[in-house]
Amino acid sequence: HEEALFLNSRGRPLTTRGVQYIIDECSRHLQTCKNISPHVFRHTFATHLLDNGADLRSI
Repeated sequence: HEEALFLNSRGRPLTTRGVQYIIDECSRHLQTCKNISPHVFRHTFATHLLDNGADLRSI
């Protein structure tokens, strides 16, 4: 799986559901936010990039 950026505990590519599971578990333990999703992470990261001067076209 040379093309996979993230692997699960079995060494296989991390699936979309696997990512959501990790986020759900982390948010459950943190008890700070209820509606965390991969989309929220992408949106927040893009917002931070823009706030720090990144070019919109590169985002």
